[in-house]
Amino acid sequence: MKKTAVLIFSGYNQRGVIAFCRVLKARGVSFAIIAKSQADTILRSQYAGEVVGIRRTTALVREDLLHQIRLARARLGADKYFIAPSTEALNRFLLANRQVFTLEDCIIPLVEENIYRQLSDKFRFTAYCREHGVRVPQQIDTVTSFPVVAKPREYWSRQGKGALYPVIINNAASYADFTANNDESDYFYQEFVGGQSFYLLYYFTRGGKVLSYSQKNLIQQPGGKSVVAAVSSNIHGQAISAQYTELFSGMGYFGLVMVEVKRYQGEYYMIEANPRLWGPSQLFVDAGCPLFESYLSDFGVPLRADSLQHQPYDGEVRYCWLGGTADTDASQTELTFHDYDRLSFMKQLPEWLAADVYNRPDTKKLFMGEVGNGIVQEWV
Repeated sequence: MKKTAVLIFSGYNQRGVIAFCRVLKARGVSFAIIAKSQADTILRSQYAGEVVGIRRTTALVREDLLHQIRLARARLGADKYFIAPSTEALNRFLLANRQVFTLEDCIIPLVEENIYRQLSDKFRFTAYCREHGVRVPQQIDTVTSFPVVAKPREYWSRQGKGALYPVIINNAASYADFTANNDESDYFYQEFVGGQSFYLLYYFTRGGKVLSYSQKNLIQQPGGKSVVAAVSSNIHGQAISAQYTELFSGMGYFGLVMVEVKRYQGEYYMIEANPRLWGPSQLFVDAGCPLFESYLSDFGVPLRADSLQHQPYDGEVRYCWLGGTADTDASQTELTFHDYDRLSFMKQLPEWLAADVYNRPDTKKLFMGEVGNGIVQEWV
């Protein structure tokens, strides 16, 4: 019987990586980790023993990655190696070099590149949603009022300046600063949509089946960055979720995907979609939703017999990442609260601490590092 193992490139999107490692451990899957550097926090977790190599450079260099993969192959001795889609940059690199990695017995568990970019490039996916009747924020051709959101047309800058990210522009001074330091041809502008924030979470199998879950985001880093606190939701059972199921199935998509939506004045708006692991993955893992297991099984990774059973948690599931307040504190900016407030968070702090993604036996050192940095004390 042929054996398929899992390879993980660590060091970026670390909370998603940790949640994925927990599932692999729990399901008895053989895996190896390639750390980004000696500073990779995975080396301070209980998964340090799974690290088979450390990258020579943090840049994605084909020869370096191939060297690391060969170290993992020697360690695991499997026939095939499923490479986890841990980051956007890695996914695009693997797609661009798919043939090379396939010759190294690697499985690149991603759709073909054009479909991937149709979903991941924000301008293309926004246009695709609009064409198929999915509500999106209004596009703004001439900026005259604020706030607005500047979104990258594509993931990479056309001028070779690296990856681009959305920017919320709150006033005329910020707009002037943005245009002075960025090439506007890399971006398009949309109205800023407030309201409640949700993630719709999916795995689409290659055979046409769909598994879904959802979460309601309560606290987020400023500028629409990483989620700090969230709870389980039920919108994956509502009409809005069926709309996306039809959308993705129609484009021939398979794999993981998270869709961020905002609910404002009774309507849902598509904000963006991410076809990879995502930071708050621990929430659906704790909820017993086997998105990761379905993904692995779909590509031939052997799992324990009960791995695909959906055993939803009886009650509200919480996700918390107190470490996500560190950059906010350092930059003296404010956290974003969605349909929630700081006082409510303080009242429920014991429950949030218990749900912290790093406050667990396998990552206790990482959590204690947060405590040592004063993040937890600030909330206490």
